[in-house]
Amino acid sequence: RVYPMGAFAPYIIGYVTQDDDGTYSGKMGFEQILNSYLAGHDGSRTYQTDQYGYVLPGMKESVVSATNGDNVTLTLDADIQQTLEQSFQITKEEFNPDQIWGAVMEADTGRIVAWGQYPEFDPNTLDITEYQNYGSQVAYEPGSTLKTFTWAAAINEGKYNSDNTAEGYKYCYVSNENNDPVRTYDEASAKAAGYSCVMNYHDESYSNPTLDDGLKYSLNTVAATIQNEYITPETHLQYLKNFGFFDNVNTDGIPEVSGTLNFTWPADKINLSFGQGSTVTMLQLLQAYSAIMTDGTMKKPYFIDSIRDPYDASKVLYQGETTVTGTPITADTAAKVRSILYKVVNEEGGTGYHYQIPECKVIGKTGTTEVAKNNSYDTDYVISSIMLGLPADNPKYIIYYAFAMNFQTIGTKTEAVTNLERKVAQVYGLSDNASSDTSDASDTQTATASTDQIVTSSMPSLVNHSLDYANNALSSLGVDTIVLGSGDTVIDQYPSASSSVDTGQRVFLLTDTQSFTMPDLTGWTRKDVAALWAVTGFGFQLSGDGVVTSQSVPAGTTVSKGTEIQVVFG
Repeated sequence: RVYPMGAFAPYIIGYVTQDDDGTYSGKMGFEQILNSYLAGHDGSRTYQTDQYGYVLPGMKESVVSATNGDNVTLTLDADIQQTLEQSFQITKEEFNPDQIWGAVMEADTGRIVAWGQYPEFDPNTLDITEYQNYGSQVAYEPGSTLKTFTWAAAINEGKYNSDNTAEGYKYCYVSNENNDPVRTYDEASAKAAGYSCVMNYHDESYSNPTLDDGLKYSLNTVAATIQNEYITPETHLQYLKNFGFFDNVNTDGIPEVSGTLNFTWPADKINLSFGQGSTVTMLQLLQAYSAIMTDGTMKKPYFIDSIRDPYDASKVLYQGETTVTGTPITADTAAKVRSILYKVVNEEGGTGYHYQIPECKVIGKTGTTEVAKNNSYDTDYVISSIMLGLPADNPKYIIYYAFAMNFQTIGTKTEAVTNLERKVAQVYGLSDNASSDTSDASDTQTATASTDQIVTSSMPSLVNHSLDYANNALSSLGVDTIVLGSGDTVIDQYPSASSSVDTGQRVFLLTDTQSFTMPDLTGWTRKDVAALWAVTGFGFQLSGDGVVTSQSVPAGTTVSKGTEIQVVFG
């Protein structure tokens, strides 16, 4: 139980320390949760000796062999996890926030492929400054990422018309006998009754925006209108509960909190429409958005892929699987909400406009949360967050990213998140040009395979094998093998083991993380270059569409870590 990757997902993996009796046990994360599986048992040898330590002849000796602990495999993807942690560093350098947290999840299954926070710690040195897992143990006011569910409730209730307009400057209100907010256009009467007016962030004013534009521009005034004039606060709350908020997710035994619901007074209720006043967790947000990003079916996030016998891998002690936790909305409602979230990212003026990436279209919802301090909100200290689904037409992956900081102009500084988006798109082949890429790749494969028929095979597992072994294993598949680096052992591969691989397809074998010889990329598709980028981890800048027409680093040049490689398609 050692940690060769250092500060890698430490709040999920955890750490082990030695107890007073000399035994070792887990103290955090799955090291603690699964300690009984992981620990194994010490061996022993019992025999009788004389006072000098010599074994007495004829005495019975008893030997008990040591047994290894079970093998636990998590759902984390090392490439995506490392990129998430690199993004934390980018955010740290850009904004110097107090806290950063984020995750990546498969939308259809709930598998968590990345999960982390900053500050982090190295389990080898235990330089721990924070013992809470931000994603499950810290509840916070989510801000505008919660507005998505206000819109979803109204759409699912059949009370929504995209083209209807609403007041885009302020929403003043008083109370009725049920302590529900009731709109008034008399600001003076609202203030006389002890209530204020809902304003948009930084008092921004919009002239009668449509309801769709209310979410696109993330307007508090429109959220309040939908909650109180299209549905009711009670209906809104019931939907939030149906989406799993204010209740534990109960996933794989990780410690968590359920958040706090404030729903007594008119201000509590109206604030909930735009994500203030009550608290939720990242874990709850991921579960709820899994319904939005798919067909309205909500999936529980999970971290444990499998637990297997250490001596017989075919003996599965536990197998992680998708757990459906509800169907809060219909598939049609989910599709309608996604169409509005598309505008948030892809239409000019949308709050997520700067989260676009070249690999594929993305949908999403931003959040800028004022943080309560000393019974009031500090408008200069915020939680900035983004929830994204990609690709836009059929989201396969959900990304959530948040950080707490003194307010700055954060809307256009999105490198940390787009860096993560692009890695997810590249690793999982989410290019919008997949159909044209397939065509281009088929042309290349046909040329390489000559007149032979293209055959699809299963990619062997080559990591930790010698280069000679790898070449022999690939020789019968008819692939175009590209070796990256001067080492003699494969440390990474593309495609991954068990993936489908076709005759003539480019296969990448990485043998060195610090340098490699640049191939001639002429005629390569975007999918090929994305694979090269993913397996090397070097910096690439892609522009244009089609196939590669030029590259900034000539073929045959040794490329060192830190070099940015510009590739132009045409």
